[in-house]
Amino acid sequence: MNIITTLLILVPISVICWWIYLAYKYTHPRKLSWEQARFLAGAYNKILRNKDHKALIIDIDKLYHKILLWIGHKWDFWAILKSEPREIGDINKIWNLHKMRNKLVHDFNTFDEEHLRRNADEYKKEVQILLKKVS
Repeated sequence: MNIITTLLILVPISVICWWIYLAYKYTHPRKLSWEQARFLAGAYNKILRNKDHKALIIDIDKLYHKILLWIGHKWDFWAILKSEPREIGDINKIWNLHKMRNKLVHDFNTFDEEHLRRNADEYKKEVQILLKKVS
């Protein structure tokens, strides 16, 4: 067998193998390691001790973003949500909660405690759902 015949066989096979690898890498469920899941659960429990709903929303938002980064998503929160990761059930809900966090951090808006409490409770539920999916 000459070199051209060998190349005509090996190049398509290697390209096919590369595509199979990429398809597997980006379509299989992303999971946290046991150590990562344990660390994040501890961080989540520590965040829950905070009684200030404003700080709670901000910290839970950071934790949610960290989870997404640790399971392999890249860039900022907006770019991750725009890519519609399958680990997130309701992207619109997460996007609205993240926008609430942005208002708390960047604007001088004031929100009543009941509104903040409801949003914090929603974010807590969403973090628990995400942790269950990726742990």
